[in-house]
Amino acid sequence: MRPSLITTYRRSTLVDPVEHARMTCDVGLRFFDAGKSIAVLPDSVLVESKTAGRAGVADRVLRELQVGPTHVSKYCVAAALLNPDLRSNPWHRTVRLFTQPG
Repeated sequence: MRPSLITTYRRSTLVDPVEHARMTCDVGLRFFDAGKSIAVLPDSVLVESKTAGRAGVADRVLRELQVGPTHVSKYCVAAALLNPDLRSNPWHRTVRLFTQPG
């Protein structure tokens, strides 16, 4: 077995033990595959919020900032960006979010 692609990023994790919530923030995303590489928007942050049950503080703040949820697979986005011939229709909107400013 060998890696099919590599994803690198820096992650910060914030934990709210009272609400049993966790938020991760990934920055500096870069994808590598067979000698090719692509960096995601340098000022972008991939935020993932997880809570037990109802929406947590992070979810409410993101909603107030009009940041809606998006389903993301870093692997699928990387594969779509690094292999333009790959069928990426299901990920087209997400790929656009990763590659175009606001």
